Amino acid sequence: MPAIRIKIKEPTSKSLGYLSLKESPFKEYTHMFSLRSIFDSRPVQPVASKASILMKGSTEQVFRYLGDNFFENYPKWSPEVKELKQIGDQPMGSGVTARQVRVDGGHRSESKFRITLYEPNRSLAFAGISEPFHCMYEIQDEGREGLVKLIFTFELLEMKIFMRPFERLIRIAVQHGAERTVRNIKNLIEADADIATNTYDTESYTTTQTSDERRAG
Repeated sequence: MPAIRIKIKEPTSKSLGYLSLKESPFKEYTHMFSLRSIFDSRPVQPVASKASILMKGSTEQVFRYLGDNFFENYPKWSPEVKELKQIGDQPMGSGVTARQVRVDGGHRSESKFRITLYEPNRSLAFAGISEPFHCMYEIQDEGREGLVKLIFTFELLEMKIFMRPFERLIRIAVQHGAERTVRNIKNLIEADADIATNTYDTESYTTTQTSDERRAG
């Protein structure tokens, strides 16, 4: 996971692992701190965020996009990922490892992670090998025809000493990133579904038209 880059006054970009907050909600933020805030020996709670969204589709469709086609689609919903490659040739599932190269706010970083949970049509999770983070995607059938809930959870399990003075900003940036992640996934999946529907309608119309022409002939 890349280092956190925060401009204390009029911040315009922050980055943290799977996210980058390009438009800060703060116009000005000054944070005065002493050495105590840096060398405080008390444990820091993990930075965690959760966001959910409703989308059109089925649990099968959503998991196919997130899980089965993970290596194709992950850079789409997380455009900061510039390179993504599976390590080894193991079938997609728990235990699969991958290498990613990210560019967050102009900062390039490389890290490895492992798929830790792979439950078809239910959940997908992965955790950093070289960095202390954990991501989970949960898919729930809403019981209403054509609606699915996606729940995304991100945890930064360890906050480095130099991050502590900016803990509040980091937590806000992480939450914004989680909300943006579920919006991106919703838009991508629903757009793909619309394209598939339009393609089917066009093919169906063409087939019907051809059959009518043959009967007329």
